[in-house]
This record gives sequence, C-alpha cells and structure tokens, in this order.
Amino acid sequence: MQALNVVVAQGDCVVAQFLAASLHSYFQNISVARSSEELRQLLARQRPDVAVVDLETVDMGEVCRLCSDFALPVVTMHRIPDEKMWTSALSAGASDCCDYHDLRNVVDAIGRSIPRKHRSTKAA
Repeated sequence: MQALNVVVAQGDCVVAQFLAASLHSYFQNISVARSSEELRQLLARQRPDVAVVDLETVDMGEVCRLCSDFALPVVTMHRIPDEKMWTSALSAGASDCCDYHDLRNVVDAIGRSIPRKHRSTKAA
C-alpha cells in the first residue's frame, strides 16, 4: 500500500463508493467529494498528493484551475473517455484521462503522476 493521500471527485454515489473501496486497497487515505465545491474544500483542508476527478463531476475548466490553484497532480476519468477527451484533459493540465471502470489504469495513472519521493510502498 502506498502512503498517499488521494481525493476522488465523483458525483455518482455508487461509483464513488466503488472507487473509494477499491483505491483503498492501493493507497493509504482516500476521501470522496461529490461536487466541485466539496472537492475544493477537501483539497484546501487535506492537501492530498493527488486528485482523481470524474469529468462529469468537474469540468475541464475546473481541472485547469485545480492544477494551478493547488499545484497537485490531477488524474481525470470518465465512463467512456475517448482520444479527444484525453487530449483535452492533458491540455488542461491533467496527468492522464482514464476509464473509471479500469481500476488498474486509474491506479497506474495515480502512480505515474506522483513524484518519485512519494512512491515508496509499505508492506500491506
């Protein structure tokens, strides 16, 4: 398990619960925001290592503002991401754009977005 603090923004309660439970198997601290406003509050209060945001909850303009306002990696996700969405997310400053059904890809994208010094793992 990596000792990382991850905040997930996902408006769908069922998907949010699935992601939080699944990601907790890989990362130490997982918090969930259900809106852009709640996400900003959690980011300011917790100062996480990475934000994972659903593009149906947080728009591309907000992704750009999050990257600059909080100076943290942002991994975007969507239920059906395509190449245009991926390109737009990267242009907005996101580290990656993943299908949230592909948990391994989301986990890998989080890992790639974190500076090396934070990637140390603990025995599970």
